[in-house]
Amino acid sequence: MPAAHPARRAVAWCALALLALAAAASPAMAAQPDADRAVAELGLRVEAGYDGRHAGGAWLPVEVRLDPARALAARLTVRSRSVSGVQQVLREVEATARTPRVYRLLVPSGSVSVILEEPDREPVEVRAQVERGGPGFVVGVLGAAPQGAPALRAEAPGLDGAWVGVDPAFVELSPAALEPLDALVVDAASMAELSDDGRRNLAAGVTAGTDLVAVSDVELPAAIASPVTTPGTLEPVEGAWTMTAAQAGLEGDEVVAVAGAAGRGRVVAVADAPGSGLAGGAAEFWGAVTGPGGRTAATSEWAVDRVPYQFVRLLADGGGAVPGLPWLAVFTIAYVLVVGPVNGLVLARMRRRELAWVTVPLVTVVFTAGALAGVSGSRPPGGVTASATVWIDGVGVDHDIVMARAPSEGERTVTLPGADWTVTTVADGGREATVATADGQTRATLDLAALQPGGVVATRAVDTPPPLTLDVAAGPDGVSATVTNAGGDPVEDVIVRAATASARVGTLLPGQSGTVELGGESLPVANPYRDAFEGLRQDGPATLEALVRAGPMDGGPGLVWALGTRPASGNGARVETEPAVDRGRLIAVARRPAPAAAVSAFAVDRLAIADGGQVFRPSPNAVENATEAFLRFRLPPGTDPDAVRADLDRGDGQGAIELTVWDPAARRWVPVADGLPDGGPPTAIGPLGEVWVRATGELYPFEFSGRGLRATGAEEAA
Repeated sequence: MPAAHPARRAVAWCALALLALAAAASPAMAAQPDADRAVAELGLRVEAGYDGRHAGGAWLPVEVRLDPARALAARLTVRSRSVSGVQQVLREVEATARTPRVYRLLVPSGSVSVILEEPDREPVEVRAQVERGGPGFVVGVLGAAPQGAPALRAEAPGLDGAWVGVDPAFVELSPAALEPLDALVVDAASMAELSDDGRRNLAAGVTAGTDLVAVSDVELPAAIASPVTTPGTLEPVEGAWTMTAAQAGLEGDEVVAVAGAAGRGRVVAVADAPGSGLAGGAAEFWGAVTGPGGRTAATSEWAVDRVPYQFVRLLADGGGAVPGLPWLAVFTIAYVLVVGPVNGLVLARMRRRELAWVTVPLVTVVFTAGALAGVSGSRPPGGVTASATVWIDGVGVDHDIVMARAPSEGERTVTLPGADWTVTTVADGGREATVATADGQTRATLDLAALQPGGVVATRAVDTPPPLTLDVAAGPDGVSATVTNAGGDPVEDVIVRAATASARVGTLLPGQSGTVELGGESLPVANPYRDAFEGLRQDGPATLEALVRAGPMDGGPGLVWALGTRPASGNGARVETEPAVDRGRLIAVARRPAPAAAVSAFAVDRLAIADGGQVFRPSPNAVENATEAFLRFRLPPGTDPDAVRADLDRGDGQGAIELTVWDPAARRWVPVADGLPDGGPPTAIGPLGEVWVRATGELYPFEFSGRGLRATGAEEAA
């Protein structure tokens, strides 16, 4: 049966192939149980995100728990991988048998893995599982997640929320711990666990945009306290926005919530904790006092994309640029002259033209070696730094950036004094970076290619007073701002910004003041495709202003800003062993306009929230590719609801866009003229002073820089 031989051979070959695959797979199959046993022996558990959730934001909290069955001395590496590269955070671990250890860190958002390395043992790696997306907003509770709390839903934008527990140890780390949250609920017991540094971080996180919901008996941080948050009582002050039980869908007329502004966020004092008391179990109540906020709203991709380019400009300003064209031209001309006319003239005088085949390569080698020696020797690894301190309603945050570049490929170390920095590294090409703290210093090691720029952005809260004071009045004719230099050094190039309007004050000497008028009755309209960084100063602190524009100073109304610069004074940053060239410090101070009978459009907070696919932001004040977009306005305390007027048709976008407003009593969207009528009682203003606007139609783009709300005064209304 000769025909059977090929079939038998085929079967034999298949059997051999299967045996080979089994042999190759057996070590991996054997290694998996070994890895599982090692994880169990170490008692290693990893959780990324609060309660394993991450709905968005630039920072991801990571908790690593160890309960080893034996003594342990190892290096713990938390690795975050994203499109911008790989950042590793190192910790040294020492523990005796059955001694639990907990490590909490904040890392840039990405896929997270944890590696534990012991001498003479195989490394153990665990990948963190995190639930991404999901809820439209996240509400944290300082301590453990609440039991019996109602489901969260923001009815106007139609977004569901999620409750998560936030360990106070995360707040002790950095203001960035609040960045993944839209709101944080605190009570007296959880606040008592925070140190002074933790309270300072909490204040910085709230003024940057995370809402704080405080149970009535809490002692709030003084930095974000307001007249509406008197400890131990909910008795409202005059003009405060209040919610009664009946407005929350409950029985009774007692006040259950009082709201006041705090920087970019707000403080809401409530009568009951989640899941307890009259209001604590009411879904409608918690949907009103929480909701989507600035931290997980539509993000500005333009800011993230342009930060590396701002870094490169900073490096060039500090003398760390690649050689300029004039020097390259001189070098090229010198080579051409030597290898050509000079070489020919010398050989002609020697009457040895046949040696050209030797001299031409020799001259080329000499010039090439000289160029390489010049680049690698005359330009050692260089670094440039600039700093910014931002105060919002008196709460300060430091931002230090350091840029490094070297002539050859390798690792470059950036060192900052202090171990309390929250650090993110910036380098194109997906390169690796490692961040560690030791001896009271923070070190970032960057793996860079030749001439590749790499940078570090470091942030921490500070308790120093602002060197500029800002008094702001906003009325029907715009904004009047008086800036005073309260420090001991001159502040140069002072500018006042309100929404997208600006006015220059100039240099202020110590004790000197300047007053400017800007804006008008309505918000100015900006071109959505104009360079988002137009008007920035062309020196080192401009990079910091770009970072501030990517965050709280995004061109929205509600806060008025005073910005200025100070000369270099040295921030202690080093690249390798040499001090980085200091390009100066940006000073940014933000204040809310004083209450007035006529509420200016510049005094009303505005937040954009977009939904539908991959949302693009061509500028901070425009949205594209969204199926619908929302604007959430918050009116300042003391606003007369009957005097509110809408300037919502002031946009620069193309296409047909339909605007409607949310009627909280009717629980439906209504035309703007019905919800905010001129001269009639409005139905679109919620009990806590919120107004929701929805845009549908051709959002290509939906531009909203000029869209605002204002309230007329008594004379104007008459």
